[in-house]
This record gives sequence, C-alpha cells and structure tokens, in this order.
Amino acid sequence: SLSSIGQFSINLSSFVLNSFLTLVISIYTLLYKESIFAFLNDFFGKILPEKFFQQAKFWLQTTNKVFYKFVTSQFLDACIIAVLSTIILTVLRVRFALSLGLLLGMANMIPYFGSIFASIATAVITFFTGGLSQALITLVSLTVLQQIDGNIIGPRIMAGALNLNPIIIIISITIGGAYLGILGMFLAVPVAAILKIITMNWLKKEDEKEKTQQEAID
Repeated sequence: SLSSIGQFSINLSSFVLNSFLTLVISIYTLLYKESIFAFLNDFFGKILPEKFFQQAKFWLQTTNKVFYKFVTSQFLDACIIAVLSTIILTVLRVRFALSLGLLLGMANMIPYFGSIFASIATAVITFFTGGLSQALITLVSLTVLQQIDGNIIGPRIMAGALNLNPIIIIISITIGGAYLGILGMFLAVPVAAILKIITMNWLKKEDEKEKTQQEAID
C-alpha cells in the first residue's frame, strides 16, 4: 500500500510539474513569438535551399491556418451545443441546467466520446436530483441533439470554415476513428483539408503544364 501511495504521489507530482512548466513555456512562447519566428526564418533561410525553404514555409503557414480554423470552428460548435443543451435542460426543469450545459459544450470539443460521456454524466446527475423518468427523457433529448450536431451542425460549421464538403468531413472522422481512435477523430478533418489543398495545387500545376504544352504546340 505504501509503495502504491508513493508511486501515485510521484506520478501526481510529475503531472503537476509538467503542466506548470508547459503553461509557463506557452506563455513565454506567446510573448516572444515574433522574435522566435524571425530567428527561425533567418536560420532556416540560411541553411536550406531557397526553393525548398519557400515551399516548406508555405506549407507550414497553410497547416497553421487550417488547424486554427479547425479549432475555432470546434469552439463555435461547442458554444452552440452549450447554449442548446442549457435551453433543453431548462425546459425539462433539470437542476444545475447551466452548469451541465457548459459541461456538455466543453466535452463536445472531444469528438464522439466527449459528448457521450457528458450526456451520460448529465443523465446520472439528473437521476439523483429528479428521478428516473426525468433522467431518461434528458438522455434521449441530449442523444437527439448530439446526433443533429454530429451529422448537421458540426459538419456545416467545419465545411464553411475549411471549405470542405460535409460528407468528406463525416467520412474522414469515421476513417480516422477506425484506425487511430480519438486522436484520429480529432486530426481527421484538418488532415483532410490539407490533403485537399495539396491535391488542388497539384491539379492546378498539371493544368498549367498542359496549357503551356498546348501553347508551345500551337
């Protein structure tokens, strides 16, 4: 028992220390990001070939924009779910409707499993505060909301932000979850957006090459 307690204490201390260091490093990185980017730009601009450096810089900037749009669209979707969940819970007269609605919104940032976990937790809390019938009605209502969000609201928001077809978003999340689990679900949409950009650029170059060849023939 003492050994288990000691190991748990070590793991907890390590987690707290790593979290604190990560927070501090993140704050300093944000404060000095301009000078850091300027240094990296000058350093790699000197050691890498110009063409390769410009291409790498372009794709890094593109990836950054895609992930930024993805995270902001996820946050917007989470806010919408938080508001809708709070309204539903208030109509059903569930206790702690506002707090549970915020929990459902934050958990919605985690694809699939987050919303399921939050809905079950909300149903359990409702069971102890309002009874079995209210808990079942709440669980059914939240399940319907999550299905609407997963198949309509979420894909449409991401489609507008990332310029992707909602069908591609749903398929990419399904494939990512099947092969890489939760991490695959989270990364599937931005990866699909980047692959689309790569494909469109390749097709554009092919069209320009064919046009140049045709003009040379003419």
